[in-house]
Amino acid sequence: MDYSKPIPKEYWRPCDHQGTLVQDSFGGKNLVAYLPHGYSKEKEYPIFYFKMGTNNTAMQFWSYLPYTSHFEYVIDNMIERGEIYPCVIVSIDGNSAGKSDWLPKNAYALICYVEGKVRTYAKGDASKIIESAPFRAVGGWSLGAIEVRNILVNDYGNDFWKFFGVYDIQSGYNSKKMSIISEIPFVGCAAGSNDDPNC
Repeated sequence: MDYSKPIPKEYWRPCDHQGTLVQDSFGGKNLVAYLPHGYSKEKEYPIFYFKMGTNNTAMQFWSYLPYTSHFEYVIDNMIERGEIYPCVIVSIDGNSAGKSDWLPKNAYALICYVEGKVRTYAKGDASKIIESAPFRAVGGWSLGAIEVRNILVNDYGNDFWKFFGVYDIQSGYNSKKMSIISEIPFVGCAAGSNDDPNC
């Protein structure tokens, strides 16, 4: 099913209710967390983790796109218009070429670290990570997408997340082992028009 649509150009401009970006680090990787306007420790927020591609930085998630260097403006506008819920988004540095095991190996510790600092449905309690999984998503781009795929097909902490995004996965990683997705509530996949259709 295709849920995609072009981002309106006005979404790339600041709106009245702007979120903030907060930088941190974990496990040798830089993290950039988006906190929505009005963020409060008294509320619970859904959270989306995004792993970047080969040698890409966490900050490039917010500055790699065509119209502006502020992808957070798009999130701000979508929240302000009621198109998505206020949420926390955490971008993570990519790996060097060929290394696709950081996220699968560090998933639990990463969640404990991040959600010990920001307010999510886990409420800072590691024992609630699986219980709060319906409010947690993970996605990746390019090499980061391979890491998310590895979580799916090898069951590296599948219970921690209920939504998965695989974007522009590198060629050679086809779907022959992806029957596991029938057991996952939602897997989003996307690729550019010039990408290998078999990847």
